[in-house]
Amino acid sequence: MQDETANTILTADNITLDGRFEVTKTVFLNENLLLSPSKKLKAKDIFICLSSGSKTHVGKVAFIASDTDYYAGGFMGIIRANSKILPELLFELLNSEAIRKAVIAESSGANIQNLSASIKHLKIPLVTLAIQQQIVAECQVVDQDADNSRRSIEQAISRINASVGAIYISGTQHVEIDKIAIDIQYGLNEAMNEGGVGYKIFRMNEIIRGRMVDNGSMKCADISAEEFAKYKLTKGDLLFIRSNGSLEHIGKVGLFDLDGDYCYASYLVRIVPDSSKVLPRYLGCIMNSEIFRKGMVSLAVKSGGTNNINATKMKNIKVPVPTLPEQKKFVARIEALEKEIADAQAVIDGAAARKQVILQKYL
Repeated sequence: MQDETANTILTADNITLDGRFEVTKTVFLNENLLLSPSKKLKAKDIFICLSSGSKTHVGKVAFIASDTDYYAGGFMGIIRANSKILPELLFELLNSEAIRKAVIAESSGANIQNLSASIKHLKIPLVTLAIQQQIVAECQVVDQDADNSRRSIEQAISRINASVGAIYISGTQHVEIDKIAIDIQYGLNEAMNEGGVGYKIFRMNEIIRGRMVDNGSMKCADISAEEFAKYKLTKGDLLFIRSNGSLEHIGKVGLFDLDGDYCYASYLVRIVPDSSKVLPRYLGCIMNSEIFRKGMVSLAVKSGGTNNINATKMKNIKVPVPTLPEQKKFVARIEALEKEIADAQAVIDGAAARKQVILQKYL
């Protein structure tokens, strides 16, 4: 068992894609192990991944706003600005798309990308202190907008969970999923290709916020028309993740509502709701709720590093099934909250581009 009073080191896992610092995953060291004071993260430090087997990690940076009790782990570095540049501006430059591309281009190593030497020779634009302060101030406005949007998302999710919880305790009749579904079927066990040969096939990573999403880079299954007919998705179908290495994803459900020909992989289970009893959108919301997901996790059986849920167990779980008019009202409330989430997420996703415009304006 790890000693949480021991010295704690952080890695690239503690840096988000947008350059924020999060202590979501930590590594604890023996408290008697002597760590260099120079590796302790301080206010105004820039925490950087100098070496990684993945180009998505190498060069990642996070700004440390205040003093911490954490240390930079192996393959991680600390950049401290001198008096010529504001630390906040140096971070924005290192976190910009242009600099990240330059960093990756300069990285070396066949398997392990390494910046230990090349990062020192990267050239960055330098302007007067007054202009630096203006850049930082404008970037901080963008950060504030993104932070407000994250809070909005948290509040909307909390309200969604509260709405689902209210249905569960309302006295509404609970019915087995099997009794409100026309069909429950395992997916297709076939080789996939990236060349666009055959029919598009959904995998678990294409379930995003409760819907099946064609991200433009889907794999395909080269099968006959007769075989495809057995697994062809119809609008209103739900896909359920029955097998995954992480409990975080096991049991997630995506609603299929796209035009076009699609099938689905074997680690997914299709649920065809009986629309005379339950709205697909309603059932998807219930199955994606914290309450339902906790039940799913408790049913998962781990084998060979993979968590599995038997479809028979899943279909016997009871869910609250109010009248169709009540379901419609519930769905309307949830969709309004999901629009709030989507709008807030758009602000977060657009933050990097807004900062790029600011940097280009002054530099």
